[in-house]
Formats: sequence, structure tokens, C-alpha cells
Amino acid sequence: MNKIVSSIGVVALSFGTMAMVHNGNTGEANLKLATKSQITSAPYRDGLYEGRLAAEYGANQGVPRARWARQEDRAAFAPGFQEGCSTCHGTVAR
Repeated sequence: MNKIVSSIGVVALSFGTMAMVHNGNTGEANLKLATKSQITSAPYRDGLYEGRLAAEYGANQGVPRARWARQEDRAAFAPGFQEGCSTCHGTVAR
């Protein structure tokens, strides 16, 4: 009888632990899936780099539109540029 009770306790504990781990990671997994395409996108990464440079050197000219030829590349570049500007904004002494 004691073995049955302890076995049920171990199974319940393992299911509870799995449920907690699963619920805790769902938000992070969705965030990683949402940004995975951005992280692997050359226009987005280029926008991050150019945005950081623009913020570092104080160039407030807005997002360069002619840097990428295709519309979808320009659409990926712009958020990267804005994020790059915002991450460096205020951290560089001018």
C-alpha cells in the first residue's frame, strides 16, 4: 500500500512540474518565434546596425528609405533601424 501511495505522489509531482515548466515557457517561446524571422533577416540586422551608428553619431535624419530595393526588405529594415536608434539613444554623451 505504501508503494502505491508513493508512486502516485511521484507521478502527480512530475505532472505538476511539467505543467509549470510548460506554462512558464510558452510566452518566451512565442516571443522567440515572433522575433526569429527578424533576427535572421539581413535588412533587420542592417537596420539595427545603422540605427546604432546613427544614434551614436547624432544623425537624426530618419530612416533611410533607399538602402534596400525591395519593399519587404525596406519594411524589415525600418523597425530594425528604429530599435537600433532607441537602444543607443541617451546612452552616448554628445
